[in-house]
Amino acid sequence: MGRIAARQFDWQRGFVNIPQFYRNAFVYGQGPCAAQFERAHGITLNRFSQIGFMLYVSLTNFPVVRNDKSWVDMGVEWEEVERVLALIALPFPKASALARDRRRKMIHTADKPSILRQAPCLRFGEEGERIRAPVPELILERVTSGVFYDVVDGGGPIRDDYGRRFEDYCVRYLAETLPGFEWEREFKYRKKPNKLDTPDILCKLSDQISAAFECKATRMSQQAMFGMNPIEDRGYQDITKAVFQLWRFFSHCRRGYVGRAVSDEAIGVVLTLDNWLVMAETLRKQVLADAEKMALEKDADISEADRKPIVFVAVPELERALSTSTEATLLQALKSSNSEKYRGWRLDGVHKDLVAGTAHPNRNYPFADELGKLLPWWDELSE
Repeated sequence: MGRIAARQFDWQRGFVNIPQFYRNAFVYGQGPCAAQFERAHGITLNRFSQIGFMLYVSLTNFPVVRNDKSWVDMGVEWEEVERVLALIALPFPKASALARDRRRKMIHTADKPSILRQAPCLRFGEEGERIRAPVPELILERVTSGVFYDVVDGGGPIRDDYGRRFEDYCVRYLAETLPGFEWEREFKYRKKPNKLDTPDILCKLSDQISAAFECKATRMSQQAMFGMNPIEDRGYQDITKAVFQLWRFFSHCRRGYVGRAVSDEAIGVVLTLDNWLVMAETLRKQVLADAEKMALEKDADISEADRKPIVFVAVPELERALSTSTEATLLQALKSSNSEKYRGWRLDGVHKDLVAGTAHPNRNYPFADELGKLLPWWDELSE
């Protein structure tokens, strides 16, 4: 079921929406990440995104686009288009050969990797002058969330940068939509002889922590989504560590190291960019079991009461839940997510079911008016 979710849910949501552009531009399109992208590829992320959007629109309306001087009429240079195509397009014969090689492994047909994720555009002709896109929406996926793969090899400082920006995005979204909570960012506390970090985001109500969020910006690999042993993928180890860190924090609060009180009904949230554990009950149980083993090995004083319920939430789910939630209904949805009835549901689905038939907010995306600040082309094309 988890593999079916990994194949289907992104397409049900789609890639043609403002949150997809804003979230990924916020995380990857600023500071060191943006500088790394421009150094590596000779084009700004703003221009990369713009030309990708233009290609998407063109190839949605016409089966073939030519890379010729007509781009000048749209304010884009031929050389810039070539730089973008070098990242998102392959000559058809090369793409065909790569696809055969990558799909040779004997797994279910629907789980086989698609070359179109890496190169959604295919080039035809002696000089590759004719461009096609079998699934144009993948162009948008490549120039938004796909930028992760352009910057992830930039080293520790780059990964720290986009990880911090992901945390910034999440806490801004939460504080904007649920001001009734007190939101606190990560800080250090002392447990001799060490200094430790709290979880990335703390949600407080009546001077007690109601929820603690640990943010993980790692994207899912093909192995993580469809491999025979996905739990061995490095991303699942990060998620296991996040669970342990949440339990350790709750334990240290109880033991007086942090200076914060925790509600008896508090919940831990592992907040991710991708749908790591949606409808993947076997993997969820394995992550929790591995986290319990880690807790026993690293801090035997973590009690059963400290191992509070953990919810795994992908940020698009959180965005949709926050569009209709109040402080009370979001907490209710988080707590209900671990119940037998809702196990395996996405958070937005749980919340929708809980508030069905009741009056609730209906918010627009809070950062829609800011997209042009991150991607200036958005406002330029709008004009």
